Amino acid sequence: EARDAYTGVTKQVIETSGENASVNVKLTRAFGKLRVITTDVSTMSDFVITPTYAKVTYTGVPKYSFNAVKQQYTKTGNEAKVHSVAGAANEAFTIVSYGSNTTEKMAVYTDYFFAPEGSVVLGTFTMDVYDQNNAKIGDTVEFPTDIPVKRNILTTVEGNLLTTNTEFTVTATVFDDFDGEIDEDGNPII
Repeated sequence: EARDAYTGVTKQVIETSGENASVNVKLTRAFGKLRVITTDVSTMSDFVITPTYAKVTYTGVPKYSFNAVKQQYTKTGNEAKVHSVAGAANEAFTIVSYGSNTTEKMAVYTDYFFAPEGSVVLGTFTMDVYDQNNAKIGDTVEFPTDIPVKRNILTTVEGNLLTTNTEFTVTATVFDDFDGEIDEDGNPII
């Protein structure tokens, strides 16, 4: 969550005559957020297995730079990367304990991507999950290649990630705390 940030720009002439002036700036996220949730936590607890670490590997994520003053994105290529602890290659990261985790569901992973108007398609990415004894849980999960990530939108990938022969339900929802106007497709009006 440390990479989440807001951006906004306004042009306004401020004239004061001894009074405090205020400027309203509409802030949005320059990022799209990806959240991965497993729905088979209870199956693991039946076997006294606790998902503890995970490693996510991307093979070709579209990479952008962002100019906050101009509110412009520039595509700088594609990037292969391993999301891991402290950026160390091939090391797994600790799964964060979210308040929304239950005995049935667990948020295993979140990531942020610069996402210009429209959406960014992540391409192929995989996840390996490990238990409290550093043993891999199930098979490597290969996610569908058409998962969209949109600016100021939370994309949630949800499925039985810890058991084999999984099927995924992918839903894109407005970020939980967004309370502005949305269009008929559920996207924020920016």
